[in-house]
Amino acid sequence: MTESGPVAVLGATGQVGSAVTRALDRLGVPSHALIRSGRPAAPGVSTRVVPEWTEEGLAHAFAGCTSAFVMVPLVEHAVELGRTAHAALERAGVRRVVRLSVLGGVIDDELTLGRLHAALDADLAARDLASAVLRPDSFMQNLLGSATSMQQGSLTNATGDGRMALIDADDIGECAAALLAGTAPWPDTPLDLTGPELLTHGDVARRTGRWLGHAVRYEDVSPPALHAMLLDFGVPGFLAGIFAELAAWTRRVDREEVMTDHVPRLLGRSGHRLETFLQAHASVFAPAAPD
Repeated sequence: MTESGPVAVLGATGQVGSAVTRALDRLGVPSHALIRSGRPAAPGVSTRVVPEWTEEGLAHAFAGCTSAFVMVPLVEHAVELGRTAHAALERAGVRRVVRLSVLGGVIDDELTLGRLHAALDADLAARDLASAVLRPDSFMQNLLGSATSMQQGSLTNATGDGRMALIDADDIGECAAALLAGTAPWPDTPLDLTGPELLTHGDVARRTGRWLGHAVRYEDVSPPALHAMLLDFGVPGFLAGIFAELAAWTRRVDREEVMTDHVPRLLGRSGHRLETFLQAHASVFAPAAPD
């Protein structure tokens, strides 16, 4: 089991962070959810509010925790934020850290998101901490933003026939919790986490359509067109550029080479398939008709 003391969870209201706290709770491991403001991360979970992302503020929030889950928000100064968090971990005496990174191929090909995470992976590795780095493929949760359009019969993206090993953020959270709780062996190298199958966005549209009971067509646009669409939707330019670059990368790479079995090895079960994810989020993808 985990060393004495609760586990600090940074980004506890996010897709993966919230999954970490839920998984730790199921394993009987106490956690402190670190949040910027607002309501607690989950009922019954101890919450520590960190209004300012500073070394002093984070170190105070990490105090008393010997293990932590850390991540950074995707903003232009993410590297600075990540290094601040890592320094705070050392200052607080945290000994074991699980960090959320990005798929190794994105790092190897030096995409914008890859360079950001490579810098933070290296920074954490250089510190006097036992660190485990999780590098997942694209989250299934990214599909939630397209739920309404798929209800109406279409899914738009810019990935062409490129396949992705889509992974449920809940599976990522459970993997992190297993490492922090000591129910899975601590890794010596970063772990690429992939879903159980490779899917194009066309596959996603067809299978979601079968699940919904009506046809959903995939509308492929160019990466520049996707970039413009995201800006029109109000997505910040930094993020729009990252998403468009990732879509262009997906169009040209073969993800088959990055498929791994780390999820079943860590969890003792297969990762969630698309239909399992859809059913878990049925209220979003197929909301009940009003009375």
